[in-house]
Amino acid sequence: MNTEMEFKKQFLHLLDQKIGKSQVLIDELNVQQEYHESVLEKIRLNIVTIFRTMFLHSMDPDPQMVRGLARQVLEEHPEFPERCYHLFIYYLEMIPRTWEMSLSEALEHDDAETCLKEETKLALTREIQSEFESLSRKMRVVS
Repeated sequence: MNTEMEFKKQFLHLLDQKIGKSQVLIDELNVQQEYHESVLEKIRLNIVTIFRTMFLHSMDPDPQMVRGLARQVLEEHPEFPERCYHLFIYYLEMIPRTWEMSLSEALEHDDAETCLKEETKLALTREIQSEFESLSRKMRVVS
């Protein structure tokens, strides 16, 4: 199996494991009537699903669908594996910006519930980025 396919397979496996664990935990929390925790786990599930989709897009982007700064990333790194690495890092940095703004507003208004939700999203994004970068180094996807 070539490096591109093996890298894709391993990272998708990692994300799919997170998705599976979240789905099981959501069911368990609902049975236990732990609805607050269930909501947080649903948020985690949604975040992993979002980044799974963006990773797949990064592996094989349709140039017609890529806009703005993402297009610039594609132009600077047109070949795999650099394209995938840099485009996915771009999404990992760009997507959470709205969550950071929401967290800032929640802190200003002492909105503990929103703070917890936004902090959950941001922590999981950092975790995914760390795992992505670790696998990239391990498989020598980028130098």
